[in-house]
Amino acid sequence: MPGPDMRRLKARYAHFLLPCLALGPAVAQAQEGELSEIIVTAERKAESLQDAPISIIALDSTALAKIGATGLSDITNSVPNLQQITWGVGNTTLRFYIRGVGQTDNQLLADSAVGVYVDGVYIARTSGLATNIPDIDRIEVLRGPQGALYGRNTTGGAINIITKRPNDELSALQTLRLGNYGYVKSTTVVNLPLAEGLAVRGSFLFDKRDGTTTNAGVGNDFNERNNKAARFDARWQPTSTLTADYAYDYSKYRSTADLYYIDVVSPGFAGILPEQKHRVSVAQLPSPVQDSHTKSQGHALTLTLDTDVGTLKSISAYRKLNFQAYQDYSGNSFLNIFRNLDLRSKQKQFTQEVNLVGETKDGAFSYVAGLYYFRETGEEFAVDEIGLINLLSPRHIGARNTAYAGYATLGWRPNGTSPFSITVGGRYTKDKREADNHIVPEVSSSYSKFTPSIVVDYQIAENASVYGKIATGYNAGGYNMRAADFTSPFGPESLTSYELGLKSELFNRRLRVNAAVFYSDYKDIQFTITVPDQPDPAFTQTLNAGKSAIYGAELDVNLLITDDLIASFSYGYLGSDYKQVPLGDSTDLYHAANAPKHSLRTSLDWKLLHLDDGEVSLFMDYTWQDKTHTSPRDAFPGVDLIPAYDLANAQIRFDRDIGAKSKISFSLWMKNIFDQEYYVDSLNIFQALHAYSMVRYGDPRTAGIEFEFRF
Repeated sequence: MPGPDMRRLKARYAHFLLPCLALGPAVAQAQEGELSEIIVTAERKAESLQDAPISIIALDSTALAKIGATGLSDITNSVPNLQQITWGVGNTTLRFYIRGVGQTDNQLLADSAVGVYVDGVYIARTSGLATNIPDIDRIEVLRGPQGALYGRNTTGGAINIITKRPNDELSALQTLRLGNYGYVKSTTVVNLPLAEGLAVRGSFLFDKRDGTTTNAGVGNDFNERNNKAARFDARWQPTSTLTADYAYDYSKYRSTADLYYIDVVSPGFAGILPEQKHRVSVAQLPSPVQDSHTKSQGHALTLTLDTDVGTLKSISAYRKLNFQAYQDYSGNSFLNIFRNLDLRSKQKQFTQEVNLVGETKDGAFSYVAGLYYFRETGEEFAVDEIGLINLLSPRHIGARNTAYAGYATLGWRPNGTSPFSITVGGRYTKDKREADNHIVPEVSSSYSKFTPSIVVDYQIAENASVYGKIATGYNAGGYNMRAADFTSPFGPESLTSYELGLKSELFNRRLRVNAAVFYSDYKDIQFTITVPDQPDPAFTQTLNAGKSAIYGAELDVNLLITDDLIASFSYGYLGSDYKQVPLGDSTDLYHAANAPKHSLRTSLDWKLLHLDDGEVSLFMDYTWQDKTHTSPRDAFPGVDLIPAYDLANAQIRFDRDIGAKSKISFSLWMKNIFDQEYYVDSLNIFQALHAYSMVRYGDPRTAGIEFEFRF
């Protein structure tokens, strides 16, 4: 597999990298000779990214446009120490890992270690997260446990998607993006003020692409997609202190699964099935390729009231998800080996949150307090097929999950102006799980946890501060839907993180340097492993037998070289040390999954030419990540491994003003410029069948044009 060694980057990249030696994940915009301020809401209040004592990456709408992102699946390479792997069964299901903590499986009765939120609404299931979201204002990635302020308690971190809200100005946006493989993406946004204090905003996105691998057999090509998404927002401000926001979103996604290749064949099939070491342009499976479908929709009502004691907010939301997926793991072969023949899932959720954010008049004390309620119902039906024979009975699972929580933080800054501040917080969470399957009528279990936190912050200069943070998080226990003993629950896991950070802006705010180091004590880790000595890889068990230390560092740099040239650099380091593992195994076999030891990103944003009515700009970015394992245990040496790889992307853009508030733009873009072959997944669950290792490749080189019109 291609991928440069950390000691020397490939020579052919030198011309691409030399201009980018200083560089962040989102390129900061320049404003009158200094880097612009980035506003985030990571701690439940609007504040500068430089004032938030947390390791956070924020990508605003401008940065997202430069990398061609319209959803979560597009941001992975922009954030070191964040990994995203599409679940093998259904390519709209995203599994996230932050600092080596995440979820290996997708189940109704287990929560993700990384929480995803849209405008403050928790998205319980990761199925459908790959669907694109129109009209995003920014995406914030919070690294580390979030056990004090967010809707659900998580051990890995949180990802916040913030959409644009209606305003009192008539405006519209239309973009059309075209590319190879029949790629078409159209985004339409209209903002319409109806009356004083009342405005609506509508957006529609159409995203279609043909398959990247031609299917010579029956069915559509591999890895094709057709996504339609719409959103409607209304904002009503009847008084100067009260704001009501309503949002409705809808997404319908049809796709075909990507092709899994046999990387290392099992001994029983040696000489019968070929090992496939490179991407192919044409493939054929012994059975017809079937489509997968995902449909999601949701309503959200947010009421915000400004009072004398702070801002009181209520967030009420209801969401529905329907998911149907198909995947064939037979490889590019002539034999029917293993298929997820029919996987269907339905889910509904209701969430209610009320919180108060404020501070005393002298600024000495700041506070956040809130109550949270979550209710979820769902069911899953699945049939697995081995060699055209269904060896196990179909799984039909019913799930009911409920959670209650109360949380609060209190910050103290002496005299309201002291360079020193301390914030303490805590959250009490109670979870209940109820489930049934086609054999057991019903099982239930309950879990509760108090997760405290403390942050000390000190401003060492006008534009520089350091902080120390101890944060805790936990994931509730649950039931493994694919286990033989469905009645035996697995317990909760917990994580305590110790973090030191620096936030600084130097040289009249032309250089921004943010850094953090951390050490995490991870206990009772929820391991999901394939049951030994049986043929069905979907037959798994979840154990609480893990204890490890995960440690690392993050560095984010932005440099305004000239008023027309901004460079950025981000780096992440991860290490792990397992101290306790399941089934009496050796700790030497275990490592943090989806946690490359080194990962980096560089980018360059350059205004090449100023015209009387416009400008020409160039944006380039380069990412590299170290090798990483996709499961926590080495079943066999050298499998479940994604080798190191690198990617380079570029966009050249022409913007022209055609009126006081109107603009047209034209762009040429290219992703994976050097057409790298790289893995995005590696599976080691088929040893008892045909393959010690199966892999899936990332997208080949894609390129195209984009037109944009706004007024």
